[in-house]
Amino acid sequence: MKRFWIILTLALGCTLASAQDIPAAIERANEKRTAFEGRFEEIKVSPAGKESVLEGKLEYRQPDAMSMIYDDKQNAFNIVGDSMIIVRNGTRSVYDLTKNVMMSRLRSILMDSMAGRLGKMAEYFDAFRIDHILGFFRIWEIPVPEKSGLMGHFSPAMPFSADEILAKGLPLEGLFLEDPHRKGFWHPRISAQFTEAYEKLNDWQKWSYNELYDHFFYHRHNEFWKHEALRKLPELLGATGMLACGEDLGMIPACVPEVMHAQRILSLEIQRMPKDPKQTFAIPSEYPYMSVCTTSTHDMSPLRAWWEEEERGTIQKYYNEVLGREGEAPKECTPEICEQIIAQHLASPAMFTIL
Repeated sequence: MKRFWIILTLALGCTLASAQDIPAAIERANEKRTAFEGRFEEIKVSPAGKESVLEGKLEYRQPDAMSMIYDDKQNAFNIVGDSMIIVRNGTRSVYDLTKNVMMSRLRSILMDSMAGRLGKMAEYFDAFRIDHILGFFRIWEIPVPEKSGLMGHFSPAMPFSADEILAKGLPLEGLFLEDPHRKGFWHPRISAQFTEAYEKLNDWQKWSYNELYDHFFYHRHNEFWKHEALRKLPELLGATGMLACGEDLGMIPACVPEVMHAQRILSLEIQRMPKDPKQTFAIPSEYPYMSVCTTSTHDMSPLRAWWEEEERGTIQKYYNEVLGREGEAPKECTPEICEQIIAQHLASPAMFTIL
């Protein structure tokens, strides 16, 4: 019988610590004089040559040339400028953020804070879940003033130059988004295959675009994103003896399972979100041992709701091919059907089944 542990879910994807922990961590650093001497009287950030006062905020730099501002009042991070001015004890200091002046110190503070949290949590929990583990590899950035997530791009990333795209015989307009940090470099637009610009392409251009699109999202960044994750995950995991599970769903580049396996992080297996793009439904009997399987997540409808809301053709396919039942699928997910689905999950090789 599988052992059922108490599992704590942590949302760690894009930040290394929750917002409310950061002020206390900075105060500890001030006391130890390891990062900043004295309290901040005033902080100014200069985006693109313009100076603005940001009271009660702290800034640190990430290696992908993005500045992140911690907003003490809103408990949030925002992307801003190129340089920072700190006034403390009447002394004015200017920091060139493009040289990552403060990144290593603040990253150390954040990791110390998270290590302390994980150490305390280990007194009560045996395992923890990293929500959206892909955030340790890259995040999805939506530039201001865009409102649609479809107008975003991965960061950090290696966008194509205009020459690379034009050499493929492809137009830029409608299919690519210019990188806001590097003019003249372009990201393939997510879901561009559903746009009017894509429909206007001839068959050869569509093939060329699809090849470039798949290469960009699933192969081009493998070593780059692998390096990003290995800068952060080992230090985080080394802070606790708890078992880690990563929510690895969505657009998964090849480097993700490689890193998770090397770091002994359990994968998350959901039948409705197969890892194999050739499958409509994952097969529980084929799940890896180093995994957690379940019928749905907090981002998905529960089993019975999914059965009633999903397209009937999909349910019919699941009913006949996955459950091996004949005839027409019932409109409701009956107790007998639920029992069969749960039995399949409990019988899987996965280390844990969570229901």
